[in-house]
Amino acid sequence: MPQIKKSIQKAGRRGNNEGSVFQRKDGRWCGEVVVGYKTDGKPNRKTVYGKSRQETAQKVAALTNEVFVNGYTLASARKDLNFQLLCMEWYDLFEAPRLADSTVEHRRRRMKKHIFPAFGEYDIKDIDLNKLQRFFNAKTKSGLSSDYIYKMKYLLNNFFQYATKQHYVKINPVADVVTRKNVSVAAKDRSGMALKPELRLCWTWLKITRC
Repeated sequence: MPQIKKSIQKAGRRGNNEGSVFQRKDGRWCGEVVVGYKTDGKPNRKTVYGKSRQETAQKVAALTNEVFVNGYTLASARKDLNFQLLCMEWYDLFEAPRLADSTVEHRRRRMKKHIFPAFGEYDIKDIDLNKLQRFFNAKTKSGLSSDYIYKMKYLLNNFFQYATKQHYVKINPVADVVTRKNVSVAAKDRSGMALKPELRLCWTWLKITRC
């Protein structure tokens, strides 16, 4: 036992924000790194284990580097906030208050029917461009209108813009997603306003009679 206590003292704590490496009373080597902060302001620490001090120190260094690259995030501190929970939190706090009640419910149903079944259980950092592009390609093939798909992309884009500002993710993966153009704005008159389908024939007839 005295030797174990000596190991604990020698291991000590590393520099600020570099984590710590120590040996437990049962002889196991452990390392701790602050990976974020909880909503009450207390640090959230992640623990790693190794067979030796060197192995544990390497794991601590790798985790510390990840924190340095990605920064402290509420997403890492609050394990319960997967994509669906984060998205609903954002929607209720920032989107819903500025929308009409009917629009709020339409968009909420859209998320529950299409978006959450596809991405709801994902960690937000695991949702990348490829996953999103496959999602939208599948929705296009399923027969959904381009207008409906555009609205889903718009909703996701707004959320990920918020997520980047909150440092949940480094980039907005929706920005480079490719979808078909919105049919409702495909046909325009000379003023740039969208023409309804029933007016296109009339517009064509007027052009012919003026010739």
